[in-house]
Amino acid sequence: FKSYYTISDFGNPGHLAQRWTHRVKNSIRKANGENPVSFEPLPGVNVDFRLWACRPILCLPSDYQSPDAPCLRIDSNTGLFYHFKSVKDLSAQEVISTDLNLHFSNDYQPSTTWRRRDHTLENLSGVRPLVEGLSFGLRYDCNNLCP
Repeated sequence: FKSYYTISDFGNPGHLAQRWTHRVKNSIRKANGENPVSFEPLPGVNVDFRLWACRPILCLPSDYQSPDAPCLRIDSNTGLFYHFKSVKDLSAQEVISTDLNLHFSNDYQPSTTWRRRDHTLENLSGVRPLVEGLSFGLRYDCNNLCP
């Protein structure tokens, strides 16, 4: 996620805006008889992104090209919170969830199928619970100046 905001190749329009602003400022400098300045991208884009997912169900297939591939299902009845913050050279990511469940399925089933079958998971063949009722919080702080 951080790469989208820090590496221009991922297509974040903020990086293009930096270059456009630099060109405009240089054209104003030239018009005023000043020397243009070389472009130096900002070390990081100041971002504060927060995502709240209420009753999320996420199905991750082990092979996206095969409809029969095993999958991992991640769901929570109470929700999931994700926070990404970047200010200059410092960034932080945080994930918080309560009542998180992980289930393994022998074949891929879309989220809508899982939601309809939520109350009968124990009756499905090939579905095994890995973790049920997990509550956790994870925070990762990073100084981008470190090698």
